[in-house]
Amino acid sequence: MVTMVSSLVGGITLGLRFKVLILIPTVSAAAYLIGVAATVFNCSGWSALWAMVEITLALQTGYLVGISGADVAARTLSRQCAYSGAAADL
Repeated sequence: MVTMVSSLVGGITLGLRFKVLILIPTVSAAAYLIGVAATVFNCSGWSALWAMVEITLALQTGYLVGISGADVAARTLSRQCAYSGAAADL
C-alpha cells in the first residue's frame, strides 16, 4: 500500500514536470529494483511480477493525474491573466 501511494505521488510529480517518455526509464528502474528486492528477500517470481504490475499502473495513473492537473492549472492561470489584463485596459 505504501509503495503504491508513493508510486502514485511520484507519477503525479513526473506528470507535472516531464513529458511521457520519462515513464520508460522510471518503470524500468522500478522493475529492476523490485527484481533485486525479490531476489534478496527470496520472494516468488509471481509476487515480484505482481509488484511490478502494481507499480507500473500506479506510476502511469499518477502521471495521467499530474498531466491533468498541469492542464487545469495552466487554464486557470491563463484565465486569471486574461482577466487582469482586461481590468488594466479599463
